[in-house]
Amino acid sequence: MSYLHKPSVLFLLLLGLALPASSQPLLFENYSSRQGLSQHNCTSIAQDNFGFIWIGTIDGLNRYDGNTFKVFLQQNEAGKKLPSNAVYSLYFDSVRQLLWIGTARGLTIYDPKGDSLALPSHFFRNKELDQFRAWRIKSFKPGEFWFITTNNGLIHFNSTTGVLSYFFQSGQEKYSVTDIVLHQGRLLVSDYFKLYELQP
Repeated sequence: MSYLHKPSVLFLLLLGLALPASSQPLLFENYSSRQGLSQHNCTSIAQDNFGFIWIGTIDGLNRYDGNTFKVFLQQNEAGKKLPSNAVYSLYFDSVRQLLWIGTARGLTIYDPKGDSLALPSHFFRNKELDQFRAWRIKSFKPGEFWFITTNNGLIHFNSTTGVLSYFFQSGQEKYSVTDIVLHQGRLLVSDYFKLYELQP
């Protein structure tokens, strides 16, 4: 799957509050590399408990504080531990205060306590986590995570036990999972062809 296409400004910051339809229209402001964003093609966005906005792009991770961008790249000190500059997915774990980052060459985690990046195996008892190329990261209950990977299907991680469970591992299934949601207590998974319900 390629994320390369003609550059366009994709990141919009909402400036106004949501008002009734009869009120004035919403106002938006565009941000691009001119304002410090590392790349125009944004793939993911997350907000942490400290108010920072995190933006993943195909060429770098960005942290926005409302005024300026801090850019994390393999080529600079802040991002030297990124497995790849191509960031696919972001998920902020508000329980452990950790930002999960999925890249083209594996996962990494940002720890605000040290303002630093580290491999997942630094925090959890499973080195397999480091290698997953996750283009979506989700969690529906504390301590449990779902990774939709580019080449290894759907993976569930229980951070308490350190156990990984693998789904959609046959043939083209490993490359076709697109999303997972929790709907009225049911886990629904989509791929390029069908919709599934995961049974416990």
